[in-house]
Amino acid sequence: YINIGKTIVINNTEAINYENTAFIGFGSNLDEPVAQITKAYSFLKNNSNIKRIHISSLYESSPLGNIDQSNYINSVAKVVTCLNHQQLHKLLIKIEKQHKKKVINPWGPRTLDLDLLSYNNMMLQSSRLILPHPGIKYRNFVIIPWYEIEPNFILANNNKIRELYDNCDKNIIKIGSIC
Repeated sequence: YINIGKTIVINNTEAINYENTAFIGFGSNLDEPVAQITKAYSFLKNNSNIKRIHISSLYESSPLGNIDQSNYINSVAKVVTCLNHQQLHKLLIKIEKQHKKKVINPWGPRTLDLDLLSYNNMMLQSSRLILPHPGIKYRNFVIIPWYEIEPNFILANNNKIRELYDNCDKNIIKIGSIC
């Protein structure tokens, strides 16, 4: 193998980057939402493929859509991982399943929702994943926690977190932190 900076090249075909940076959105409004997010954070923090994780404060926000349901608890985390975007996305889905996530209505309640918001600041559109997440600019419950941990971040589509923050409604409530 050849070590090129942060990347290991094996047999000229495989490259493993040990410094992939991703942002993950956390949301829950069922079965003790703070505990759901705390458990998901702990799972990621203790996963050997996650080198570092930094999570924002927890925020309470009104649900999207016209469905009568409880408010959500939300947070955003920055992670550094050796996983590629597909592996990380699969890991997030696995964690959601462990938390018994069921989607009956796209705007309905959730025990846990984990969204891969950005990965290595790449642009991607596939049947399973769009990066950056297309809903970021419409979701103050993503923008405000993201601004807290990385205010100067510029998304691959040139949206600036600082500008999104300056222009979003601030009608969510900081309720505390995980650690």
